[in-house]
Amino acid sequence: MAIGLQAVRHSALVAATVVLSACGGGSEPPNAVLQAPIAQASVVRPAMQATRITGSVATAVRVFQALYGQAPSHDQLVAYTTQAANGPAFAASLVSSFTNTSDANLALLVLKNLSITASTVPAVNRQGQSEYALLLDALGQYFAANGPAARGQIIIDVINILVGLESDATYGGAAITYNNQILANYSYGTDPSSTSAAVVPVVTANAGTAQSVLTNASVTLDASASTAAPGKSLSYRWTLSTKPSGSNAVLANASAAKASFVADLAGTYVASVVVNDGTVSSSPASVRIASATVHDTGVTANQCYGAGSDSPVSCTGAAALALNSAQDGMIGRDVSSPSSTDGNLGFSFSTVGSYASTDCVKDNLTGLVWEGKTTSGERTNTNSYSNYGDNRAGDASSYVVAVNAASLCGFTDWRLPTRDELQGLVDYSVANPSPTLDATWFPNAVVGWYWSASPYLGSSSKAWYVSFANGYVSSNARSGKLQVRLVR
Repeated sequence: MAIGLQAVRHSALVAATVVLSACGGGSEPPNAVLQAPIAQASVVRPAMQATRITGSVATAVRVFQALYGQAPSHDQLVAYTTQAANGPAFAASLVSSFTNTSDANLALLVLKNLSITASTVPAVNRQGQSEYALLLDALGQYFAANGPAARGQIIIDVINILVGLESDATYGGAAITYNNQILANYSYGTDPSSTSAAVVPVVTANAGTAQSVLTNASVTLDASASTAAPGKSLSYRWTLSTKPSGSNAVLANASAAKASFVADLAGTYVASVVVNDGTVSSSPASVRIASATVHDTGVTANQCYGAGSDSPVSCTGAAALALNSAQDGMIGRDVSSPSSTDGNLGFSFSTVGSYASTDCVKDNLTGLVWEGKTTSGERTNTNSYSNYGDNRAGDASSYVVAVNAASLCGFTDWRLPTRDELQGLVDYSVANPSPTLDATWFPNAVVGWYWSASPYLGSSSKAWYVSFANGYVSSNARSGKLQVRLVR
């Protein structure tokens, strides 16, 4: 086939398609017998599973998915498997139904059904151009340059390349999703009770939401929200992929929907789960658990109270000891670890790599990394937001998306803190109305009310906030414009 190479120069996928087409295609050897897939719960990577579907039956399922975005019925699959022994002719026959579809629209349709979209292929090249947009344009031009008769062969060549790209930096995610979909479609089509074509849900793991717990607390992991095709039951495999150095945490009930472990050290834990529906294993899903020690309040040894007075006195004085010998300023980390080299007494902070404190700061006691603030730009210290959580303009949720898109400090998992996490930053030794947190580690801090992610159970229209004027914690209408400091 003759084609101008300029149209596909920017896309490795389409460029490889050109080579395959020039060589006459890459169809697989025929497989005349339909066999039910073998369940392999221990197999995780779709590439290993997909090798069990080869030859004509693979061509039949793949081409049908590429054009219709569905699994063929049992009768269709039986008929198509025979026809697909001649792959190009079979594909040409199916695509002939799209005679009135423009080349550009056919390219858009096929890529979508191959799980290639702007969101699944977000990569850009060195010139800042979208790899997805380049591929979409190139494939449309490729259809146009070679004419309707070549459409079937082009689709087969694109498919045969995509199925092997699971480790590719650009197309790997789409390839894994597509291979999982093909295996699910195959399982559906080989079932005699499947009498019509259908969109078959692919098994998907859901590891639950991020958690914050105190050190030595038991953590329950929940994958109950994982999904599979109707009538399919799931098996589970949890792993603890990340834990603090020195931790002896071990998963219990790792093969159940709900697993657990004890967060024995402060720091970050990451648990991952893979689910299997008897045929297909999902891609792993992960959840982050932050384990923290209890913060001190920052109250100092000169901020105790004596009998009959509301004025702070020395915590070592007779009046204070007579009133109560276990007042805040007498106990806690500010007494047991009386160093202010890494933050005000009772706190401990450090830099994150080479990033400035106006970008991010690590809390050494909790393992949390906090967003810093600037005096201009998107992260200006005085900016305020609503807290509806629906990504509307001017909402804290939209700000979270923007900060993650910018990969602040190299991270893309920034979020609103919980009420308790946010209050943990409050330094109650600081007098109102100064910002009640360590100004050395949190420069550009301003007095204000800051949103948390914690909902107010008394009303869905409210959420909790923390005041950094006096450490006060209360609820506010989500429509209110408050300030935000993100965490991860």
